[in-house]
Amino acid sequence: MDIRYEIIYYYYNYLLFTFCLCSVQPQKQKLTVKSGDDAPLQCQAPTDKEIILVEWTLSKLPKDDDVVFYWNKDKDKISQKQNQNPAYRDRVELMDPWMTHGKVLVKLKNVSSSDRGTYRCRVTREAGKPPDLYSTIWLEVEESGEFKEMMGEDIQQYLPLLLPVVAVTVPLLALTACRFLRSLLMMSYRPISK
Repeated sequence: MDIRYEIIYYYYNYLLFTFCLCSVQPQKQKLTVKSGDDAPLQCQAPTDKEIILVEWTLSKLPKDDDVVFYWNKDKDKISQKQNQNPAYRDRVELMDPWMTHGKVLVKLKNVSSSDRGTYRCRVTREAGKPPDLYSTIWLEVEESGEFKEMMGEDIQQYLPLLLPVVAVTVPLLALTACRFLRSLLMMSYRPISK
């Protein structure tokens, strides 16, 4: 096998592996809002299948009562609210009921310091399967100040952006270095004359 095809083969597999690794990383965000304002909580699900269940949970609540928003395409609104923590009933609404392009955006109304914490968005796209985690948002509530939406300081949330850059840059640098060294060797090569 020619070395060029071998390099292309390994490079292709490396890119494919990196893409798969990046696509399974849930989104992580930090959201800061002023007390009394509404907080937009958003997650992005893949668009290849229909969304059949959405669940937003707050990690600091007891496990059996941690659901702040629940939507099921096969249930009516009353039964959906029964799955919700009572403190969040009528305070959380789905902004786009069609969930266009896989965007699951809910609005948490009239936030207070008790709403501070880590929210997780889980989405089910196939009946009978457990929901998959697509987003984690740390909600910070300020007593005064302007609305801010910031990415957290944690490096893990930048991985979906960094990994493809590294996946492309490192092999290209290696390939360029190999070609450069090969050209140097070819220039210094002198056949032995008899």
